[in-house]
Amino acid sequence: MLTEEIELPGGIKDNQKIKVQYMGHAADVYTSHAGDLLLNVAVKKHDFYERVNKNDIQTEVELTLAEAILGSDITISTVHGPLNIKVDAGTSTGQTMVLKHYGVPEFDPPENYDPIELRGDHIVVFKVRLPSEEDTNSPEMRDIIDQMLKNEQENKEAYYAYQAELKKQRQAEVDHKMQAKRAKFQQKTAKYA
Repeated sequence: MLTEEIELPGGIKDNQKIKVQYMGHAADVYTSHAGDLLLNVAVKKHDFYERVNKNDIQTEVELTLAEAILGSDITISTVHGPLNIKVDAGTSTGQTMVLKHYGVPEFDPPENYDPIELRGDHIVVFKVRLPSEEDTNSPEMRDIIDQMLKNEQENKEAYYAYQAELKKQRQAEVDHKMQAKRAKFQQKTAKYA
């Protein structure tokens, strides 16, 4: 059995076939070249990167509760090396950020191309890591959480009061329009009475 090392081109997909010239079966004629070897490529799954769509890479990045609430600058790993990104304040679990042209390169690209423009995107999916039960039972953390709950309740009450006032205003506008239509209708029918 012969072992040969071959360089695979970037952008190759799972179950894609590639041809390696002169690495196949030996020719029947002494002066001829060996045949071509057809390889069916099986791409191993990665622990961190997941290939989605055609050339896009998706990763899940964990944020602490403080990073998610306040926003932060973090460094993430891409297939092209580390990259600094800015996480917006108020980021929640499942929210995504698309990093243009940080994905998989195009397989067999056309001549005279810009290799960066033909790359896919890197999609970052955020996951907020909540504090453990041990952390939330500390008196300092308990005070912070209690204050957050109090603020949320006050905001909720103000929001519902505002919504109720808006509903009253809209109903008053609808009633006013209906009265105007009734008056107009009564004027038209009065002519025929």
